[in-house]
Amino acid sequence: MIPLALSLSLLSPPPAMPHRIHPEIQQYVDQHVIPAMADIPAERKESLDLIAAFIRERRDSSATADLTFICTHNSRRSILSQVWAATAACAFGLDHVRTFSGGTEATAFNPRAIEALRRAGFHVAVPEGKNPRCTVAISKERATEPCWSKRYDDPANPQQGFCAVMTCSEADKNCPIVSGALDRVSLPYRDPKEADGTAEETARYDERCLQIAAEMWYVMQQAAHAQNSAVIATGAMRNTMFNGQLAGLIQLDSLAKPGTYGIGPLEYLRGELMLLDGTVFVSEAVKEAGMSVKQRPDARAPFFVHQHVDDWTAVELPDSVVDLPTLDAFLTARFAATGQPFAFRLSGPISSVDVHIVDVPLGSEVSGPDDAHRHNKRFHLESRIMDVLGFFSTRHKAVFTHHDTNIHVHAITAERDWMGHVEALRFEPGALRLLVALPH
Repeated sequence: MIPLALSLSLLSPPPAMPHRIHPEIQQYVDQHVIPAMADIPAERKESLDLIAAFIRERRDSSATADLTFICTHNSRRSILSQVWAATAACAFGLDHVRTFSGGTEATAFNPRAIEALRRAGFHVAVPEGKNPRCTVAISKERATEPCWSKRYDDPANPQQGFCAVMTCSEADKNCPIVSGALDRVSLPYRDPKEADGTAEETARYDERCLQIAAEMWYVMQQAAHAQNSAVIATGAMRNTMFNGQLAGLIQLDSLAKPGTYGIGPLEYLRGELMLLDGTVFVSEAVKEAGMSVKQRPDARAPFFVHQHVDDWTAVELPDSVVDLPTLDAFLTARFAATGQPFAFRLSGPISSVDVHIVDVPLGSEVSGPDDAHRHNKRFHLESRIMDVLGFFSTRHKAVFTHHDTNIHVHAITAERDWMGHVEALRFEPGALRLLVALPH
């Protein structure tokens, strides 16, 4: 179950928005668009997520995200999409987004579509002419959106580096190649033209206007909100433990960026690794039953699991969760149904913790868990403030979790002078704060 606070945050714009859309439009959004987002089918979200990903990638590259919406006549669906995409981008402060539309032929911005926008709160200026260059007012802080019918390759539209969004199946079929497009997304809408001249005309145009509004709002919301990456596993525990794959497969300086978290063993099973918010920590056993903890971004791992996290979600722990077994059971009961692996963190006072550091002698062969763990060095600590980093999955046994658990956990002291692979952990009820990194 996703916490209520997270669910609500995904249905609302961020609290601080650089632009304010006109009050009449905002009222329509609040009363109609946001509720309609709950009805977007999962299969359409797959296409919408591709558009959101394009917008994020262009932002990360400090480039404009140009969206060209394409249908056959560029008179209804494509222009409605252009206007609503521009409106949602404005509301969410995505200033790098620019929206355009075009067709396989030019006709005119249909008056029925214009009236549907007006009923949604837009001010649309329509000059005279067969194909008038209309302007749509979105915000006092933003120039009006120019809308008129044209071919998709018209000079007014971007010629390179844009995302082509195909809003009708005919245009999708008739344009197998959209020259200059970086990405192409099929997002067909049923044509409201089917109801022209019937008693259903107004309702059909309003229905399509609302559908497009909800989906464009979803796109910009997904593009604007912080996103967590999927969990990525490099190598596999089984290959190291049973097949003797001890050499490093990944060097952690390639992952050492703020917001990235990961755990695994040091190559050749000579220590433990923790990647904590972009900082690489290595713990190694030293003489006389001691340990050394150092920052080493050049460290390598034979298997490693990591996730980039922008958005940690706080989850309240019940008082019954006081150690690793009860934590494993709680996470499994709460999140197994999602089918998603994720990172989690615990921070605060630990009553007691037992860890090990793998310390296989150089040159040794490993052909099973006994060989891998025979030389473990074990350490015990009590009453310390610690950061605990773990990964949860029901689908990665012998990849990054052991066969008898759904979690793999490392811990480090607040002073960063003691760290290892956690074997046992105990804390007082309510003492720790649990954060989870659910992929979006």
